[in-house]
Formats: sequence, structure tokens, C-alpha cells
Amino acid sequence: MKRAAEVIKGFFAKDLMWKIFSLLIALALWFVVMNTLNPAETKTFTAGLAFTNEQVLEDKNIIITNKAELENTKVSIKVRGTRPALDELSRDANRQQIAAYIDLSQLNALDFEETPQTLMLSVTPELPDNIFLYSYEIVSCLPNNAEVDIDSLMSETMKLHIDVQGELKDGYNMSDPVCDTDTVRITGPRSMFGSVSSVKASVDITDKTDNISVTAAPAVYDTDNIPMELFTVEPETVDISFSIRKQWQLPVDAPETTGELNENLVLEGISYEPKTVEVEGSIEDINKIQSIKVPPIDLSAIENTQIISYDIRPSLNGTKLQLKDDSVTKINVTVTVSSKASRDITIKQSDFEIKGLGADLNADIDDVNITVYGAQEVIDSLTVAQLKPVIDLSGRKEGLFNLDIGLTLPENVEMRVTPGATVFISNREAETQPQTEPVEVHESEPVTEAHTEAPAAAETDADSPAEEDSTAAQED
Repeated sequence: MKRAAEVIKGFFAKDLMWKIFSLLIALALWFVVMNTLNPAETKTFTAGLAFTNEQVLEDKNIIITNKAELENTKVSIKVRGTRPALDELSRDANRQQIAAYIDLSQLNALDFEETPQTLMLSVTPELPDNIFLYSYEIVSCLPNNAEVDIDSLMSETMKLHIDVQGELKDGYNMSDPVCDTDTVRITGPRSMFGSVSSVKASVDITDKTDNISVTAAPAVYDTDNIPMELFTVEPETVDISFSIRKQWQLPVDAPETTGELNENLVLEGISYEPKTVEVEGSIEDINKIQSIKVPPIDLSAIENTQIISYDIRPSLNGTKLQLKDDSVTKINVTVTVSSKASRDITIKQSDFEIKGLGADLNADIDDVNITVYGAQEVIDSLTVAQLKPVIDLSGRKEGLFNLDIGLTLPENVEMRVTPGATVFISNREAETQPQTEPVEVHESEPVTEAHTEAPAAAETDADSPAEEDSTAAQED
């Protein structure tokens, strides 16, 4: 080891000047060779355009309105160097450090009392500063100037709108949004404020079923609903929440009636709207109430056609259910009545359906006059066939009878006097022989069909002809 140190020391101590001179000669020869074998070349590199010293913009309360456009500008930088130097510069790590920028300190000496302005500012190319073995020369930079649009900034307070996007899952509804602020302060180019339409914070509710609580960034929109990127908003974010509720449909029960309608009126119908009510709430609350009930209608208090309104909300008491649509809070019940009219109708024997008459008997039925009451248009169109008159003669023998008749009255049509019919039953063979015995008059008996009772006056009137027939027979 000691021997090696002495050798090295002797090497540097002996003929030192000649050794230094030899080294210089070698370096000179290397440069000559390199310049001969690797002459200088040029190569073009592309870089994006950036800005430096942007603090100047804030200090002068100005903004570059075409900044996005300038940042998308591609700058061509032509560089001269040897081939090894250019190859080194072309490596990805070095290429990414090639840049071009606009130094905004150029604005310090300018006045911006009047805006907007367009200025021509120089573009400065820049190469990496970490390549020490090679030297480079920037031959050109295109573009070497850029048009920069400058505008002054202004601020204004505006109302914040919540922009709800998408649709909830079917069967759900939401409350109005709740936000931690109603207004925001926007800042942007003075010349563009005339195009500002609104400030909105967007929330996506697509297929949501649970309560929503989100943080959203408000943005400024123009009259075409396009975001205005040059504007900033304070605060940068806001908190927004919604309550999500399940929707249900409750049926509305048809209203019942109490009391009697005035005898001079006819009830034409009762209608109500809506038939269903949409509510929001939990399944537990829905199970507490199966339908919406309308209070009964007292017909004795009805004097003409009326619309009666009932508030829905008391029906939801005892639950946390809420109406989906606050504009629909009432059920409207329409009670339609009209004045009764009367009409006299004559029922002839040919109109009756005769039941139970013996095969050896004949029946003669006197015309029956009835008076019906109801709505004018109903009774005007009423026919005898619609009344379906029927009389039951089952078990009847020869004689004169006062019998009830069965009638089918349409809805809302009535009779105030119970109708009856006078029927004379005779033997078919006896009709061809002289009558030698008085005719027996029989009391009225009820029929088996649905019918009304015959009036007492009809029985009295029927007895009189029978007595006359009997006296006439005795005289003969």
C-alpha cells in the first residue's frame, strides 16, 4: 500500500508541466474531432404557452379573458446544437422541460383605467438548465409575441339557485332543497357581466331513495345556460340537503248522506274530486290510515245544487304523512239537485203482464192512471214499457177485484199515491150464456210481485158498480 502511494506521488511530481500540456493538447484534439465528425444541427421542439408572475393580475385587479386560448397555443422553438446534444435534449425527461412563457411583469408599467384592452406581449422560450455537457443556441421562437386580452374585474352579489338534475326512483318525492346560503358573490370580467343570467349549484338525484346531503360548487351561467369559466364564486362550495319521501296514493271514500231531501227536489247525483290523494311518508304511517273519509252530507240542508269543500289535512292527523302537492288540499263534493216535475201516465190492459190467470178465465182490467214525480228530462222520456206493469191473478175466481199492481220505477222517480187496478174475472163459457146470478165483489188482496198498496178510494169506487150489476141481475 505504501509502495503504491509512493508511485502515485512520483507520477504527479515528475514532469508535471509536460503532463498538463499533454492533457490540453488532448482536449483540443477532442474538440476538433467532435466538431469535424459532429457538426452543429438544428431541431424544432414544440412547447405549450404558460404565464409567469401572475400576481401582477391580482395586484392590478385585471384578468386575461383569452387565457384559455393562449394556454392551448403551441410554440415552435428551433434549437441549434450537435447531434449528441440534440439527442440528449430530445429525451422525454428533458423534452418536457422545454417551455415558452409570457412574463406578466411586462404589465407593471401599463395603465388599465380603460378596459377591455388587447396587448402584444413577448413570448420567451426556455430550455432545461440541468444539461451541463452540451451547449445550445435558440435560433427562433414562433410565435414570439401573443395578443393578450385584458379586462378589469368587478364583483356582484347574486341569488343562488339549486339546479336539480335527474329523476328520483319511481314512487319517491323530495322536499324543497335546503342550502346553507341563499346568495353568493361572483367576480369576473366587467365587460361580460351583461351576459350573466344566473348562479347555480347542481345536484344529481337520479334514482335516489334516501335523504340527500351533498357539497356542490356553484357556477355562473350565461343567457344560453352555458357556464362562464372566467367567473369565480365565493364561497367556492355550498352544502345542500333534500328530504326524500316515499309516495303513496290514498283513495277517497264516496261521501255518505244523512237526512231527507226536500220533497220538491230530486237528487240527480253526487260527485267528488279528487278520487285519490297522493301523500308522502313511511309505511308505518300509511298503515294508520287506509283512506280519506269525507264527512256525510245532510240532504235536508240542500236547497239547490251546491259544491261543498272539505279540507284533506285533518284526515292525516295522528301521522307524519304530508300531501305531495300542497296546491291540492281540498276535496270538492258536488251535490246536483233539480226541482221535481210531475206527469200523468195511463196504463192500459195491453200494457200489463198478467200472471196466474186460469186457462178457463178471462180478465178485464180498467185503465190505471198514475202520476210520477222526478226530474223533468227523466219523466218526459219515461214510457209505460219502462215501468214494466205487472198484476198477479193467481188463485182468483170469477168476480170483481181491486188489486195492487207492481211497477218498476227508475232511479229518482217516485209516486206519491199507491196505484191499484180494478179487474173483472169471468168464465169463458159463461160469457156466451145469459147471466142469472149477481156478480160477487171480492176484496183486494196483495199480489206476490213487488208492488205498492192500492188506495182505499179505489176499493170504494169499485164496490159501487158491482152493486149495480147485482141489482140489474135480480131485476132480469
